[in-house]
Amino acid sequence: MNQSNAVAQSVYTETLGLITAEQSAMLEDMLTQRLRETADSTSVRTSKSTLGWIAGGALVVGVAAAAGGGGGGGGGDDGAGAPAPGDGVEDPVDGDPGAGSLPILNPPATGPVVEQPVTGDPGTAPDPGPLPGGDDSAKSLVLSNEHVNTNGYDLTFGHVAHDRGYTGQGQRIAIIDSGINTSHIELQGQTAGHYNVLTGSTTEADAQDTGGHGTHVAGTLVARRNDFGVVGYAHGAQLLNVRFTDASDNITATDQQLANGFAWARAGGATWFNNSWGIDATVAEFGRGAVETNFPTLQAEWQAGAEDGRIYVWATGNEGRDQPLVFAALPQLYPELQYNWVAVTSVDSDTGTLSSFANACGAAAEWCVAAPGTNIVSSYIGANNTFAIASGTSMATPAVTGGLAVIRQAFPTLAPEQVVQRLLVTANKDGIYANQSLYGQGLMDLERATRPVGPLAVVSDSGQTLSVDDAALVLGGAFGYANPLANLQVMATDSLDAGFAVNLGAQVSNRRFRYDTRAAWQRLGRIWKSQSEGSGTMSWTVSTGNGSTSQVMHFDQGAGRSLSFGQVDDLDMLYARPSWAGYSQLHTSMASALWLQSPGEQTMGIRQRLPLGGFSLDLISTANAFRQGVAVGLNMPAMGSYASTIELGYIRSDDGLFDSHGRGAFALDDVSQTLYAGVRGEAQRGALTLGHSAYVGQSQADADGLFSDLGKVTTSSWTFAGRYALDRATLGLVLQQPLRVESAETRVNVATGYAGNLFDMQALTLDLTPDGRQLNLEAFWQRPLWQDSTVKLSWLGIREPGHQAQAEAMQVVMAQWQQRF
Repeated sequence: MNQSNAVAQSVYTETLGLITAEQSAMLEDMLTQRLRETADSTSVRTSKSTLGWIAGGALVVGVAAAAGGGGGGGGGDDGAGAPAPGDGVEDPVDGDPGAGSLPILNPPATGPVVEQPVTGDPGTAPDPGPLPGGDDSAKSLVLSNEHVNTNGYDLTFGHVAHDRGYTGQGQRIAIIDSGINTSHIELQGQTAGHYNVLTGSTTEADAQDTGGHGTHVAGTLVARRNDFGVVGYAHGAQLLNVRFTDASDNITATDQQLANGFAWARAGGATWFNNSWGIDATVAEFGRGAVETNFPTLQAEWQAGAEDGRIYVWATGNEGRDQPLVFAALPQLYPELQYNWVAVTSVDSDTGTLSSFANACGAAAEWCVAAPGTNIVSSYIGANNTFAIASGTSMATPAVTGGLAVIRQAFPTLAPEQVVQRLLVTANKDGIYANQSLYGQGLMDLERATRPVGPLAVVSDSGQTLSVDDAALVLGGAFGYANPLANLQVMATDSLDAGFAVNLGAQVSNRRFRYDTRAAWQRLGRIWKSQSEGSGTMSWTVSTGNGSTSQVMHFDQGAGRSLSFGQVDDLDMLYARPSWAGYSQLHTSMASALWLQSPGEQTMGIRQRLPLGGFSLDLISTANAFRQGVAVGLNMPAMGSYASTIELGYIRSDDGLFDSHGRGAFALDDVSQTLYAGVRGEAQRGALTLGHSAYVGQSQADADGLFSDLGKVTTSSWTFAGRYALDRATLGLVLQQPLRVESAETRVNVATGYAGNLFDMQALTLDLTPDGRQLNLEAFWQRPLWQDSTVKLSWLGIREPGHQAQAEAMQVVMAQWQQRF
């Protein structure tokens, strides 16, 4: 590297928007000076790389930080590489992180190590469930300047997770490295504690970074979102800074000291442990016996941490091998660690292919994942606004560690092991990433990881699976036409048990109230006719364009007994007297609205009247494809011209509860049963005819899910009508409330959010009662013009149509001229 390279590096960093022009000039001077220092201290830095830590005082093991050499990570790759602890690369900017960049030390010839057999069982593998759906539209989100500057976010889509509000907030990450430059503008306030493994000191000063590697890794983890420089994957998280290097940036910690550092971080609440370092050996070269001989305390600490739900994330190393270094592959030797272990390899931040220096996932494929690790820009030592570009699996590892913290914040009810599972399951496995020997479980994809995997189910205490994806609810008109569940937000889990807030009200299909003028026209156009012969009378109605709509035979059986049967569209037709048919555009009937609930519905009906002292009984039965019912009416003794009936009935419907239908979390049976009671009466005095009816019903339908406790649904309907016959004309009024639900509540215990790391279960009452009450007021007039010719006029006003309190009133005016041939 020469002076021109330093200038180019300075300009490149400036054009990324990381620094100002003045800072660019400072960076140029710094890089140039760094080159001079490197040239002057080649022998010193080389000697540093040949040192490592002495394990147990018997075996010297080559250890290096992941950037710039063996162990866990790489050095520079066409960029201003951050020097790493134990880095022997003479030129930290142009150094090749491939094989040979770090001398590998062999253990002294102190006799063979007795190899130990591999034991342990990882347990039953969790069911990975289905892959996330194919909707990748969120990935088109534009990256912010900070995300662009950092490099690699366009492959991991961590910026999408950030946009969804997931930053790792509330998570603690242990960074086992060379310390942190905590005064850096990107890292101020991002560290919750410090520990120096060599001295046991917990002061901030004793854990400061003098080599740069730890600060660079820390920036990729938690660099602040401050509209400046770069941004960390888990910028809402806090770091526990564990420094394991000495004053010369050598890793000289013993097994016990390293274990103390991990234990301190575990006691401090760290869940995620970032390890951008390692041993320059693979499992084939450094087996279980060597681990237990040289690192018994460290291995025991990891076992304890795994049992305590801690997750250890390791760089695979930078030797370009087909197998990762031993610590990244440790579950090969200790299978019980598998679900608490993550190995990370590096892909090129531009091409997405495996970095030339990166060790592949190899035999660690089941717990290995890939992330961008080339030309990563992050914080550095020196001034508090210094940045550096570095490459290596060291740089890829904090992206994954940060990603895990982000997922845990998004889904706090997941155990850490489930978070790992989610990251691995949702990784991109398309194309080249299907090659597990290279990329393990694929390329980390935080957009997929933070959206549902498989179907969603409402979190409740019912023990039922309340599906959200196929949930749908259509309520019948008696429930009103507003959405009674609007903005009802509850928590639902996907196939991997992650929680998502869903608006259940969005699953309710709102019916739009529409006054059926065609049916009203036909009702207004009806004509009632009858013909008698002997003891029998036939009555029927005909309607404009429809022909006959009701046909009933009446038989007078004597002694107060009578029988009526036929097909009707108005149960008033079963009584041997003129009904309100043909006067009103409304469905004006003194019979219960529960009998015929659908527009144009017809039924076969039979009425048997029996004398009962001064009273009489009407026994009624009806049946059609949708409804079957029976009723008994007690006819009170006439009081002058007024006759009244008290009626009790039962109706079974097969078209849903008042034509309501639900599935999934709103599952409703199509069969409903109704008991009703009511009173009806009619008085006629001269030219004046008055009628009234009022009914109350209680209905019930089998239901699952949120409506399993629906219980009885109470309804009401009533009608008042009158007509007056003038010399040649008839005029009248109708006031009516159509069938309306008066009470319909269900109580459910569902999760409405989070309470710490648990779902917040709340008892909710879902009220399906409409907020309005529809009232119909009609005035009608009709007059015959000549034989078989009639003129009819009707005005109808509808208040709160569809039982919606906010609905505007409606008016309908109809005029008919009928000529019968």
